[in-house]
Amino acid sequence: NRIVNGEEAPEHKWCWQAQLITWADEDKSSYFLCGGSVINDRYIVTAAHCVEDTDDDPSMMELYLGAHKSYRDRSAIKYDIEKVMIHEAYNTTTKDYDIALLKVTSRITYSEEVCPVCLPQSVKDYTGQYAWVTGWGNLKEDGESATV
Repeated sequence: NRIVNGEEAPEHKWCWQAQLITWADEDKSSYFLCGGSVINDRYIVTAAHCVEDTDDDPSMMELYLGAHKSYRDRSAIKYDIEKVMIHEAYNTTTKDYDIALLKVTSRITYSEEVCPVCLPQSVKDYTGQYAWVTGWGNLKEDGESATV
């Protein structure tokens, strides 16, 4: 259930990639939380398990678009999160329906670095087809996270 040992993508190749940062209460330091995808000019889709502890307080997270590095990418654009919507059937134990939407407070401005994800046609059968997975993952199972 994990994807590891990926390869670095060319900068801004996946322009829909979103980055979520959260805060550690103990020392007020920030850390990479999860990725997501821009689906339109107001919404990001992400995994529910990433935001289940912060859905009551979106200010606990920061959302960055146009980032390449997983932490403190100066080229990234920050958007404030207005609302977190976790799928009503999400199960914290089994992780069934592990999906959530993040609504941003202002419209997302598209550019070469920031764009909506390419969604497939719902009627087409993709069985046996290859797909790309994007994000900042671990370099090896139970290992350190990639920085780009």
